[in-house]
Amino acid sequence: MVRNDRLGKGLGALISDYDINLEGHGKTEEIDLSLIDTNPDQPRKAFDNKALSELAESIVAHGVIQPIIVTRRDDRYMIVAGERRYRASRLAKIDSIPVIITEVDDQQIQEIMVIENLQREDLNAIEEANGIDTLIRQFNLTQEQVAQRLGKSRPAIANSLRLLKLPESVKELLIIGKITVGHAKCLVAVKNADVIIRLSKEIAEKGLTVRQLEQIISELYTSKSPKATNVIAQSKVISNIITDISNVLSARVRITGSDSQGKIVIDYKSSDELQRIYTTLINK
Repeated sequence: MVRNDRLGKGLGALISDYDINLEGHGKTEEIDLSLIDTNPDQPRKAFDNKALSELAESIVAHGVIQPIIVTRRDDRYMIVAGERRYRASRLAKIDSIPVIITEVDDQQIQEIMVIENLQREDLNAIEEANGIDTLIRQFNLTQEQVAQRLGKSRPAIANSLRLLKLPESVKELLIIGKITVGHAKCLVAVKNADVIIRLSKEIAEKGLTVRQLEQIISELYTSKSPKATNVIAQSKVISNIITDISNVLSARVRITGSDSQGKIVIDYKSSDELQRIYTTLINK
């Protein structure tokens, strides 16, 4: 059965997927840190310093519990998987680290590193989607093959890849946490980029829930196509009006239709808020 958890199968099962020979049948040996090199093609370029320091403290107290995977390069060794543990070990100023030595070619190394990177717990949704895309394009894998390697379902892989279709500004909002993956999955279904961008800004500014976003999108596209066309047309013409009214009323405002015909919807969540909106309108 395919697992859908964050860490997939784990590194041991991952390595076995490639029919890689682990010398000594998986037994570990200690290698001097000075003999080990990092891979310059490692897809992960940034390592959190605080997390590395915490891991280094753990290594000082308990040692390196899980060995790293290396391959021979002349009289030295290059990391295949486990660079974070290697970096933390250097920070801990220990002399050696447990390793498993394996024989792999350059393509296998690159593929394993991409997949190991995809198993990070701190990976954001766009990084994950880019990693999956790299596996498919660079290594000629199918979505099903990627799903098997990561211990995920094929629909989960397909849904992740769909996020790459979002406009760049929307991807950035997802990366920094202004919108969630749930929001992003809803936005991908919208066909017009201008509307996607406008909705994403509204989510970020007003804290819309996924359910509220689903309702807005449903209202935009449940009727016949002219309504959707009107929404697209209004995205630039009415956007400022929506913002101004929302600011004045301190409430979420939606306009459906075009600049010549449509309706304004003002949301409220309590009788007090309704009374406040009413008072504001009367006083204006």
